[in-house]
Amino acid sequence: MTILDVVGRLWTRSKRRFHTHLSELTREFNYRSEFFFGMDYLMAIGGLRFEPKSGTSPIWWKLYRLSMPLIAVLMTWKLSRNVAQDKSLDRVLNSLQLAIGTTVILMRGLLIVRCYNSLRRVCEYINSRDFGKDQECSLRIRAEAFYTVRRLVVILASGQFFGTITLATQNMADHDTFGLPFDLRNISELLQTVLQKLYSLSFLGMTYSSLVGNMAVYMVLKGLLTELTIVAKCFEGIMIRTNHRVAVKMDGIAGNSEHLRLIERKHYWTYLPEEFHKCIQLHQKLFNCLKVAKPWLNATLLTVYYSTMLNIACGIVYLLSTESSQMGIYSIQIFYYIGMLIFECYVLSYLVSKLTEVNKSIGFTVYSLPWPAEFVFEPRFAAQYRSAVATILVILATSQQPLGLNCFGFFEFTLEQFAELANQTYSLVTFFRNFV
Repeated sequence: MTILDVVGRLWTRSKRRFHTHLSELTREFNYRSEFFFGMDYLMAIGGLRFEPKSGTSPIWWKLYRLSMPLIAVLMTWKLSRNVAQDKSLDRVLNSLQLAIGTTVILMRGLLIVRCYNSLRRVCEYINSRDFGKDQECSLRIRAEAFYTVRRLVVILASGQFFGTITLATQNMADHDTFGLPFDLRNISELLQTVLQKLYSLSFLGMTYSSLVGNMAVYMVLKGLLTELTIVAKCFEGIMIRTNHRVAVKMDGIAGNSEHLRLIERKHYWTYLPEEFHKCIQLHQKLFNCLKVAKPWLNATLLTVYYSTMLNIACGIVYLLSTESSQMGIYSIQIFYYIGMLIFECYVLSYLVSKLTEVNKSIGFTVYSLPWPAEFVFEPRFAAQYRSAVATILVILATSQQPLGLNCFGFFEFTLEQFAELANQTYSLVTFFRNFV
């Protein structure tokens, strides 16, 4: 076999893989599409989870994984040195933000690894899509959510990759912002170069670990919101489905009007509780899925909220303490970083608020069904009537209950609490300003 043959085979294999990945990026949605698009790849690159076909993770990946906590330790070490050496305010705040950021990324990654089995159950529920297929809008709602997730993953993963590669081309070990807290010049030049490249490469895992933390919570909330929206649509069609089933059953039955009326009401009171029961089961199944993910969601949302508040406060203190003539590239980095944190916090609080809103809408939907025309008390069917009334009251009460995304009881992570972020950040800034 010649070199040209080897090159030709490699080229053919590369083209085949490229077309395979391209088809995944452009494939239209169907009920077998993976909602958590690309998550396994992102987790492997982020050093969180890697399951090859052999069943065991290779040693090189385990060593690569250890670089994540190592970066957090190094950034914290650098912060303590800058404080001990009375460095300038911008250097100290820079180190503080890096230490907070890397620690938060590490914490969120550990939460995902620890709660991975729970997340897989949520993933299986969202991917099952085993209800609502008779609803005309269900395919559209699920497709829109899937395409949104896929676009975000492709855009953010590409941006993280090119941004990290740009940083990796520099000498990260001596970088003002990301540099090591100790000097490498006392070791051999070869070992120094190897350590510098390994250190630069480790930031690829850290950035993708951050992306996994951001996208995982978004995907879970977005997926649950999508399925809850379709559950609400199922409640909305209870009377239509009941009347349709009655009409199908009555088709071809002969008799006088009174006899037909009796049979019709009998079928009505048979099918109405069945339709209610199906919808209640769907609602309860989603609640059970949310209950599985709730510990991880509450821990993540609590971390997001307070880390955002702390980073905003540090950034504002730095900007207030810096003259306009001294502002440079670091000031722009602060604006960008804080903006991204605020945006993530807003999006997550919006999704939680939307989940609560859709859940409450189920009660209003059931209340707004055409009861005066269809739901008539008849002595012959008194027991069925009372049972249906009790079911409706249970639905109304259940739909008004909070979902429990309350950060372990501290607060409901909604848009109202997001608005409170400004007040709490102001108090923290006032506290920090006393030391500057």
